[in-house]
Amino acid sequence: MEYNTLLGGVVLNHGKNFKKAREKMGMSQKDAAAALGVSASFLSRVESGKQKPNVNLIVRASEL
Repeated sequence: MEYNTLLGGVVLNHGKNFKKAREKMGMSQKDAAAALGVSASFLSRVESGKQKPNVNLIVRASEL
């Protein structure tokens, strides 16, 4: 099951957004996970759409 959010009729794919932002910053998954305070395996699940990020993680990611 892939976790997405429907907002105003638009589907937001959190995982793809996390991955795109991480790659744009030139960060490895391991480094990004450490900066966010989560495990690399958790971030991998978020990026692949298997895990839904919580609000706190989204906020921390926006502050990187």
